[in-house]
Order: sequence, then structure tokens, then C-alpha cells
Amino acid sequence: MVVDNMIKYVSLIDQGDLPKLGDLKSFTCIILIGESTPVAHQLEICKWLVDSGCKWIMAFGQDCEIWHDTSCSVVADMTSDTTAGQNIMTTSHRDQTIDEVLALAKLSMQKFDNILMLDVGEDGNQDMLQTLFDEAQIKSTTGGHTRVMPNYGIAL
Repeated sequence: MVVDNMIKYVSLIDQGDLPKLGDLKSFTCIILIGESTPVAHQLEICKWLVDSGCKWIMAFGQDCEIWHDTSCSVVADMTSDTTAGQNIMTTSHRDQTIDEVLALAKLSMQKFDNILMLDVGEDGNQDMLQTLFDEAQIKSTTGGHTRVMPNYGIAL
């Protein structure tokens, strides 16, 4: 696990033990899915994220809709007796580019303290993802024109 200010990158290339996230609390997690993952392992990962303080689970990549459904199920099951589940978001980003997903995650830093980039089934993408994250900008398309939105003043 590598720490860079408010960003952590974790690669899960097997179904071994999930790492401790240390002081990471109140964070957005981008699950970057590079391979099919058994639902039982998805459940384990999503439970680990919620237990670790994740407030927004963003699924991107292969089978991201399945991951989204799994994360919704975990959030509902784990928070059914409390109101904590009202503060956990889950989203799927099938039709967005990695640049758009990273820009949205970057925007979330206004509300949440940290970002976890969770690479499932891949390894060695940290430098590329960090560069893309650093360059990410919120864009809005209006009237056929794309304009860059500032990373401030947009409520989550």
C-alpha cells in the first residue's frame, strides 16, 4: 500500500487477506475492476470498505454493475439497524471514462478526507492513475461545447 497525501493505492491481484487501511477514514473508494471477481469475494471487499470508513464506493471497469449491486446489498445489510447507511453512496460508472471517474472522485475530496484507488485484478497502475488523477478536471457539456468546471463550488 502506498500513501500520497490524501490518496492511497491498493492492488488486489488475488483473493488473499485484505490489508489494513490504517488511519484512512471517511473516504471515497474507486474500485478499478480489471477481471471478473467471484461475488463472495466482492461481498468481502465491500464489507471491508464499509467497515474501514468508506463513504462512497465508485465501481468502474469490468462487471461494475455487479459490483454496484453487491456494494448496495452490503450497505443495506450492514446499516439496516442504524442510520449510518444514509451516509454511504454507491455508484456504477459503466458509461464514463477513467478520466471522468477520477475527476468525480477528486471533487469528492471537498466532502470526504481521502481517496482509495482499489485496483482489483491488476497491479502496477499506480503511477498512471496518479497522473490521470492529478490532471482530472470536472467537465460539463452544454450546447455541444465542453467547458472545464472548477473543482470548487459544486455541492455533492
